[in-house]
Amino acid sequence: MNVVVIWQSLVVSAYRSFWVHLANSIKGSVTAVVPHEFWELGGQMVTCAPFSEQWEQRIETHVLKVRAPHIQMVWFQGLARVFRSLARRRRQSATTQPSPTVLVALMEPYSLSALFVFLLARVFLPRGTQILFYSLQNIYKEFSLPLRLIQNFIFASSPSLLALSQEVTDVLRKQGYKGRIIRFPLWADSSLFYLNSAQSSVAHSSSETSPSQHPAAATPERIRVGFCGAVTESKGVPDLLAALEMLSPEELSRIHFEIAGGGPVLEEARNCLTALSSRGLEFTLHGPVPATALPQFFNALDVLVVPSRTESHWKEQFGRVIVEAWACGATVIGSHSGEIPVLLAKPEFIFEERNPQALLHVLRGVLACGPSAQARAQNVRNAQPYLDINVAAQFARELSALAR
Repeated sequence: MNVVVIWQSLVVSAYRSFWVHLANSIKGSVTAVVPHEFWELGGQMVTCAPFSEQWEQRIETHVLKVRAPHIQMVWFQGLARVFRSLARRRRQSATTQPSPTVLVALMEPYSLSALFVFLLARVFLPRGTQILFYSLQNIYKEFSLPLRLIQNFIFASSPSLLALSQEVTDVLRKQGYKGRIIRFPLWADSSLFYLNSAQSSVAHSSSETSPSQHPAAATPERIRVGFCGAVTESKGVPDLLAALEMLSPEELSRIHFEIAGGGPVLEEARNCLTALSSRGLEFTLHGPVPATALPQFFNALDVLVVPSRTESHWKEQFGRVIVEAWACGATVIGSHSGEIPVLLAKPEFIFEERNPQALLHVLRGVLACGPSAQARAQNVRNAQPYLDINVAAQFARELSALAR
């Protein structure tokens, strides 16, 4: 089997480990088409990161320039040339049983990007190539007529689609898709995110608190509670701060609170936490943390809070930080938004979104239990189905079924 993947997010090294594991799980080749740079939703230009030696040994990579006036309108310059080259090599190496080709195009089926890739694939890739588009749309929306026409065309031409979650599957069905839907969750890089007991013990016994924020060093008996991500209202940061304000001085004196991330609510968070420090809270504001440093952050935490809010245009699609924190041993509590309750599963870890009182109740429950080796081991087990190597093995089985 020959797999071709096109994905804008491959500019970021944190999204690549899965594909190396997939390449090792299939009998055949993996080819990746990656943009030379790409605009994130937040408006930040991300340049393609260097590829690891392991990646270069196993995956043929084409880094192409792109034109992207919108995140759903991405044109890869030179994609036709790449497709022609792949098809030519397949013909030259063809045997009596030619190897099937699967194109994994991680783009929404209603997008102009998907239409562009579909047409080029049908013209230049080998006949019989199966194309899998990927949807993350977990809120039903009425699209404009041009987008509906594109989506209906892709639906009619695609026996199978990839969906991030059950909510996305439900939206696809409501939009009229009747084909096979394969779940394609996000993953944690198992080479980065794992329980490091030595790292955890060091983090608990040393001060990470900025002297400018609080003069006292964090004491070992304090429970480390944290937030990771964009410091925005939609991520529920105001609800988390409101819950902390309701804690008693005795409870605050048992907590070292940390934020990894930046955003428009960061100054509000700094002011609130500074006020709470006079009542006993210790805190650290790390600012944006690179993906390679997140394992250390999660290993140092006892509890990660994911208080996302559902908005009219957005709700939490997956909550990848949940899996990454679990893999490092941290307990995770989160709101009802999007896929969060599906991942967390247990009611004692889930609270109603936009409800600081409900958040406080769940937080007090996990604080009462306190950190333990047993809890960290269970959290690591929770992460297992979502580690890159396991998600890749499952996806390889799905691709084999498609090939048959």
